Amino acid sequence: MERVRGGADPLVAGSHRHERALEEDQSTEFEESEILRDSLVIYGGLLTLIVLLFSFLRRRCPRIYNIRSWIDDLKTDLAANDQFGFFSWLFQVYVVTDDEIMQECGLDAACFVRLIQMGYRLSLVGIFNALWLLPVYLTAEDSSETESVSDRVVRTTVAHVPSSSPRLYATVIAAYILFGYTMYYTLEEFEWYTEMRHKFLRRPRARHHTIFCRNIPKEYQSSESLSEFFKQCFSDDAVLEATVPLQIPNLSRLVAQRSATLAKLEHAVAILGRKGVRPRHITVSGRNVDSIDHFTRRLDEQNHSVSTRIALLEEVSKGGFKSNIADIEVSSSEYPDMALDPFESEAVIDESNQMTEGGNENEGLLTKSISSVFSLVAGSFIQRDDYSDGPLDEPTGRNGGVVEIDSLPSPEPRSETRTIPIEFEESADLEQIGGEEGLKENESLSLLKNEGRAFSESLDKPERSNRKSIMSRSIGTVHKATSMATKASTNVAKSAVTNVAKGATFAASNVARGATFAASNVAMTAMVSASKVSSIAQSMILGEEGRPYSSGFVTFSKLSTANAALQMVQHTKPFAIDIIDAPAPQDVFWFNIGREHRDLQIGMIISCALTGGLCLLWTVPMSFFASLSNASAVREDFDWLDDIFDRYPKLIPLLEQLAPFLVVIFNTILPNILEYITMFEGPFSSGRVAASLFVKLSAFMIIQTFFVSAISGSVIQAINAILADWSQIIDLLANALPAQGTYFMQILLVSTTTSAGMELLRPIPIASAALRTYIGPNLTEKERNKSYMGLRPLCDPKEFEHADYTSQLVLYFMCLFVFAVISPILPVITAFCFAFMGAMFRQQFIHIYPKFPDSGGKLWANFIQIMLSCMFIAQVTIFGLLGLKKGVKQLPLYIPLMCITVLFNLYIRQNHFRVARYLPTRECLKADLARDFSTIFERGAYVQPQLKADKEVQPDSCPSTQGNMTDEEQFILH
Repeated sequence: MERVRGGADPLVAGSHRHERALEEDQSTEFEESEILRDSLVIYGGLLTLIVLLFSFLRRRCPRIYNIRSWIDDLKTDLAANDQFGFFSWLFQVYVVTDDEIMQECGLDAACFVRLIQMGYRLSLVGIFNALWLLPVYLTAEDSSETESVSDRVVRTTVAHVPSSSPRLYATVIAAYILFGYTMYYTLEEFEWYTEMRHKFLRRPRARHHTIFCRNIPKEYQSSESLSEFFKQCFSDDAVLEATVPLQIPNLSRLVAQRSATLAKLEHAVAILGRKGVRPRHITVSGRNVDSIDHFTRRLDEQNHSVSTRIALLEEVSKGGFKSNIADIEVSSSEYPDMALDPFESEAVIDESNQMTEGGNENEGLLTKSISSVFSLVAGSFIQRDDYSDGPLDEPTGRNGGVVEIDSLPSPEPRSETRTIPIEFEESADLEQIGGEEGLKENESLSLLKNEGRAFSESLDKPERSNRKSIMSRSIGTVHKATSMATKASTNVAKSAVTNVAKGATFAASNVARGATFAASNVAMTAMVSASKVSSIAQSMILGEEGRPYSSGFVTFSKLSTANAALQMVQHTKPFAIDIIDAPAPQDVFWFNIGREHRDLQIGMIISCALTGGLCLLWTVPMSFFASLSNASAVREDFDWLDDIFDRYPKLIPLLEQLAPFLVVIFNTILPNILEYITMFEGPFSSGRVAASLFVKLSAFMIIQTFFVSAISGSVIQAINAILADWSQIIDLLANALPAQGTYFMQILLVSTTTSAGMELLRPIPIASAALRTYIGPNLTEKERNKSYMGLRPLCDPKEFEHADYTSQLVLYFMCLFVFAVISPILPVITAFCFAFMGAMFRQQFIHIYPKFPDSGGKLWANFIQIMLSCMFIAQVTIFGLLGLKKGVKQLPLYIPLMCITVLFNLYIRQNHFRVARYLPTRECLKADLARDFSTIFERGAYVQPQLKADKEVQPDSCPSTQGNMTDEEQFILH
């Protein structure tokens, strides 16, 4: 048709364009056979090339493609004893049993390959149906509504069956066979999963004996009180350990700074070992210093700071640093007038001060001891140093950036360390006040004063022997100060009571009672002041640090007790002491442990809102990519593409092959975006992140990749049609599905091929390792083995992204359920994809991916729940298709299948998931009788890493720094 140009009438031009599009649609309406053939040639050829290249490289470069055979932390017998041949690895990986995969690769890996096996077996059922469905659809009689169906692939679908044809009974029968077997096989798989899950839960691991408590009331927000709470719930020997994490931002900062200093010191030592010259650098204050000496001195100071703070926080966590008033108070039964709360208000202190101001000579001891405490605490921890450094100089004399120096906060940079001296005031004559007891206290104060001066002098000395004593002295002085105030106050109180009581013997009884009351107030003043001194000393040292979070971990001695606690309600208030099974200690997200319930609820709302908004935005690219598979649809929507296709008609088949590839590539961005959104929910482990991320990704796969593509090539048209009449959604699906079968086959082929290329050939990890050899510190083996700025060396492989890959399986199952009875060719494609993916991922789990983190197969249960929903959605879609085909006789026979599916869904959700989630009591008791977990439990498993950090770290001895690269590293570079 001649092209309309120039000043032609726009209406006429539009009419001509529409007629031309209709003519082109008629000539290219059913080209699915050619599209499918081209896809099989392109992606089948690429997949064959990937397998050949991998089979060659896996034997030549085992350090790249068999990482778990040489890394000590990841080493496994399955990888070390790899006897697979050039091609035989495709089949021999299936010889490895599920128990071996769970033992060596984790239960998550075993569950993932089991889901692939499930998809393969369901595809075989679809192939069985295809053996008799294909002849039924192909030999359908011609009619006016199917006369335009001439493509060979389309003729094998239900689109070739006329309306009200008896052949639609075949569709109903095939649906009963497919979905009936799916429900039967799901029950079988549940038996396997329950058995494997219980094997996993029986293992003697800290996580299986531990529960995680959220929203702990304030009265239980300490390790001792939380432990006591659960001991009262069960028994005294039931709880091994309870840990309430603390707010430790300052300690975390100090530990991070010390780690950075240690790395810089080791790097400086490595430069000395390689070039034989001590490196120097210029600090921010302008000093040119010896790098090794400077970082050694700084490391000693930071070791002291870290060890001191850890020791203080340990005392706070145990509740031992704060004075316990019960240990120092005079018995309330002996002095009933003193039975009041000393911390209720400041009125007690004010009242007692008024009494001591009246001339009580006991004031001297208390005042002097408190003064000594404050002087000691203040002088012990005020220290200044020039912490700011410039770049480290190389031995060649360049002022280059060999080592980047981070500046530590300093109120006033100085050229040398200065310590504020500790001053003590002379105490009063205690012998006159308290007799022999007062004399003893006078001696204690003198001892404390001398100790403090010695401690102050030691801070000025850079020798390591003196610095090592700083930690013990800093803690000891605080304890002595507190003990000093306690003893002083107690003895003063007792002395006052004794003297007043002696004088009261010769007085009237009412005078005696008044004197006793006065003595009681003096004693109470002493006790309150001692407690205040201790608390103020702690506050001066720690500040806001050390406050407990409202969450905690409780470890039980028996597995049965832990499982019982998981399933019990622990508090009368909703959400209070919310019990969740604990993750592995190394999998805890400590930065989210302290999230309050209100923050978690708000975060959940934000996460849902952002996910919904992203889902709406995602329809635009998904609809556009889907429309590219049909050039005629694109020409109607975009005039500029219409002009391009007129000039370059060969672009049409190229776009038809490119469309599914763009969908797969664009979906690779989703996990990163949704993972960021998931963090608003406050997950406390990677397993919780994976569970939430999997649900979101699965929703996107079903709604965006499947439904939007199936409904329409243009999201605007689809949304307008649905919003105008919601009843049209089934009609839209039924009309689009027969023509979209080939498009989804393309998507599955592209997804499998790209996964094979990325997984088997590992281009991204290899490129990352190659860049890592040039970027970041690489002088020592320790430096080369560390990740830097997101660049990972080969010895630090990334964990398997279970949520991402498992959500992709949702799309495979969704396509299988819908098209297995509509387009019988598709199960052949899915069977091939599942078979190849089973071999590929088994190979990767055995040879590449680390075993941890392992959630214990929780994603399997989430997948089954979504799969059951996919079954019902597919049945509704087929029901709509039968309605459009006017299968009035077939619909009554099909409705019971939908009812059975709903009932099966309700039945399996009643107890199957719960039985698999928890270990039964009988199994727990067997495990408890077989072992004593308290003898193998390592205490402190759920203590924050900063609190478990080494109190003193020193650089490793300088290893060989010849810089020789391995053959694999040279292979990466060249």
